[in-house]
Amino acid sequence: MKNFYKLGLFINKIEICFYSDSNRYCRATEDIFDKDIIIRIPLEALMTLDGARQSQLGGYFTPQLEKKLNSPHHSLLSTFMLTEIDKGPKSKWKYYFDFLPANYNNFPIFYGEKEFNYLKGTQFLELLQKKKKEMKEDYDLLTNVIPGYSKYDYNLFRKMREVISSRVFGVTIKGKKNDIIAPYADMLNHKRPRQTHWNYDDSCNAFVVKGLANIKKGEEVFDSYGIKCNSRFLLNYGFTVENNEDNEFKIILILNESSPYFKEKMEYLGGKNCSKKFSLVLNESDNKITQFFAYFRFILYNKPNFKDVDATKPISLQNEIVLFTKLKEIMNLYLSKYPTTLDYDVEYFKKNKYNMDFNEYNCYVIRIGEKKILNYYLNMANNILQLLNTDKDDIKKLFQNIIISCESDNNIIEEENNFINNLLKYKNYLSYIFPLLIIS
Repeated sequence: MKNFYKLGLFINKIEICFYSDSNRYCRATEDIFDKDIIIRIPLEALMTLDGARQSQLGGYFTPQLEKKLNSPHHSLLSTFMLTEIDKGPKSKWKYYFDFLPANYNNFPIFYGEKEFNYLKGTQFLELLQKKKKEMKEDYDLLTNVIPGYSKYDYNLFRKMREVISSRVFGVTIKGKKNDIIAPYADMLNHKRPRQTHWNYDDSCNAFVVKGLANIKKGEEVFDSYGIKCNSRFLLNYGFTVENNEDNEFKIILILNESSPYFKEKMEYLGGKNCSKKFSLVLNESDNKITQFFAYFRFILYNKPNFKDVDATKPISLQNEIVLFTKLKEIMNLYLSKYPTTLDYDVEYFKKNKYNMDFNEYNCYVIRIGEKKILNYYLNMANNILQLLNTDKDDIKKLFQNIIISCESDNNIIEEENNFINNLLKYKNYLSYIFPLLIIS
């Protein structure tokens, strides 16, 4: 800290404390109020992308090389850190490197067989393998291009890449975008809604963190790392958020030769982009889901007037039956990849989460998060298919019961009407499908 103060660090009403030997946090030493400056770090004490370009090896990072790298900015800042670590006591950032974590075992890139077994069947495992592959490709490319780069151990390179990915701030300095490492400010843990606001302040040439909410003395002071799926939190930061409402499950829909009017649809799309990636979320009224269903309907629609229909809404009952039958098949396929069910995971997690090590905890949060999304759309498919196959004479009665439930805002209905309770989860969809049902 003394070395940091010499570089101009200003801290106010905040200190670093320890949960345990390996877990640290920032605590308010006094009441913090809105707009209080709690951390100010001058430009000279920041590691910046611009500064890294002017360093010993920064000149090798030409536009041509950066185009070939999977993560050019992270690779450049990591390389800068490696050269500074190599300087030993002569580096002005030695105090920062000494303060970094003793191990990085909570980052998935360092996971072993035990964690891989926990993640079996998950989509996250595919993301992890992709990151590991790309990181090794970047290291090998740098080793081939920069003379003597192989003296930097790959394991240390990986650690510095995780330091960058988990601690980097994107700022604008004098009108130019920059990536920076801001020592001390990167100690704030994540929580939403955010309690602090940070930016680079040109008027004082410093990175500044201010209070955004009133924080009582003794309470932890949080930053927000943004709205992210747990897969991103775990992959880049080494933690997860239980019951994260922003979880996503990626899915690709492909217009292939078996699709009705394949050639005409391909021509309509301009002869490209026949496959599209979508993010499933736990909200059927989200625009991401609207677009997912729209493309799904477009692929399955079997009449020549596909250009003239609004696929963001149900086009026909038959098309919806085909859609939800296919959706059910897809969800079951993904769920079959896991060795356990959602119910098993939820029960096991409930009983054991306080006895789990940190990595097992995070792996189960990932598993449960993915399965909740898949089960949500599997259940939706089952419920909507039951609705679409309901006897037409019962549709109006069913519709009236749902209207009554919505107007009373009371979802607690008698057990025999459990089907209505299930349908009420999809109010946005019902508003579109019921007119078709009643007309038919």
